Amino acid sequence: MTREHEYTAGGGDSESPPPTRASATETSGGYDSGEIEYLDDGSVSIPIIDEELVVYKRLVVRERVIVRKDAEIEHRRIETELRRERLEYKEEGDARLT
Repeated sequence: MTREHEYTAGGGDSESPPPTRASATETSGGYDSGEIEYLDDGSVSIPIIDEELVVYKRLVVRERVIVRKDAEIEHRRIETELRRERLEYKEEGDARLT
């Protein structure tokens, strides 16, 4: 968008200054307000604006997956051999097992 402004310096009349840019822009030396500035010596500083393409990546949630855990009982018949230990003992003397 291009805007044209007419401004007459000096003269001392009540003419209002031209509109200024509201957003700050980044320059190689930091940030510039992008506004027209009136200097103490009476000169006017007018920003010259360029457009730059800025490309960056960011993380965005595309969708959400919900994981639930349900208990499931499964009955199976299993045939196998189980080991069992057997204790043999022998009583000797006055010792008794209870």
